[in-house]
Amino acid sequence: MNSPRPPSSILRILTGPLALALCGIAALTAIVMFWRIHDIERREAARVEAIAESHAREIGNWLHHRMKETGFILSSRLMAEYFQKWERTGNAEHLQNLLDRVKSYREANEYESALLIDNRGNTIARDIEPPRSKSSPELLDAVNQALKTGTVQRTQIYFRPQSHLQMRLDFVIPLIKASNPARGAIVLRVDPSTFLYPLLNSWPAPTTTGESVLVRRMGDQIIHMNRMETAAHGGGMEVTANPELLVVRATANDETLGHAIRAFDSQGTIIFGATQRVAD
Repeated sequence: MNSPRPPSSILRILTGPLALALCGIAALTAIVMFWRIHDIERREAARVEAIAESHAREIGNWLHHRMKETGFILSSRLMAEYFQKWERTGNAEHLQNLLDRVKSYREANEYESALLIDNRGNTIARDIEPPRSKSSPELLDAVNQALKTGTVQRTQIYFRPQSHLQMRLDFVIPLIKASNPARGAIVLRVDPSTFLYPLLNSWPAPTTTGESVLVRRMGDQIIHMNRMETAAHGGGMEVTANPELLVVRATANDETLGHAIRAFDSQGTIIFGATQRVAD
């Protein structure tokens, strides 16, 4: 004998609260998921902000230390007088004495190479690299400024194709102790891959998606100063101008400095990123 079917009103009474309960659980799950995602984003934003601040501070401290230690050559009367005597007499012994001291200083302080340049921008001697017909515009600008002001100057990281060191950073020290304005300068060259690039690649924990990029803004363009792949193919350093990219948006104004923002990377993926200015 078949069991009687329950009245349809009973089914409605049973399913009504159940449906409400299921909707309530779904809504609660959505809220929890939202807050979990929000919490993850907040933690990641704080992490990239802290890393950007740390890297900018370490690079700034390194640059400050390098600029300060060049004061030894700036204040050296002996080096300046060797240069002055060579310039007046043409005696190669004076020049060699100067170069020997510069080489000892370079090796003790782990510079890649050293150059001696006169006040016309001519390279008199190099201790490692073979002679080139012309110095780079970046170096000549720094030399002119150093000779004009009597102070140590430096270039930005710049690209020099078909050279011993394609990516380089130069410190220019005028020889002011024998004559002011100076008639010559010592150039100490740094290989960015020995400190700057390893620092930028270091993160507090292993990451497959994190990246630190050193950039310089020139007008509406951003120059990537630690992107070697473009330079290796003869195109110089990578240049970006797309306003949708994070590296462009994050450096557009001071309001975004230090704060994580969302934007696109070069592959079109939405990412978090933060920017900090490196102190000169």
